[in-house]
Amino acid sequence: MWIFTQHGLLSIVENTNDQKTLLVRARQSHHITDNFKSYLPQYLPKYSPERDYHWRSVIPREIVAKRLSEIILEINYPNFKNSIDKELKSVYGEVWGVAMRLQHQNFARSTLVNFDGLE
Repeated sequence: MWIFTQHGLLSIVENTNDQKTLLVRARQSHHITDNFKSYLPQYLPKYSPERDYHWRSVIPREIVAKRLSEIILEINYPNFKNSIDKELKSVYGEVWGVAMRLQHQNFARSTLVNFDGLE
């Protein structure tokens, strides 16, 4: 799962060595530390230059779920793009643009969805 927050981009996946934990990965260490400040230093990211995401932390599922819930409850902006810093804005803007193309490419298909029987 990719998560885009005001504090950075996270990739969160199952830890195949321990199903009670998740692997929280990032391109920059501060994306993990800024998002999980209140849970440091216990879950400081470790540097793994041989991996796709160089920075990673193994964090219990419950802690990740709690922190993501807190991040949602901390939302205090009417426009996400205007709430992030310059470093993130250009990257997030590119992702936004790709998603917009996806929206336009699939417009016809998405408008033909049958909603009969949905509550």
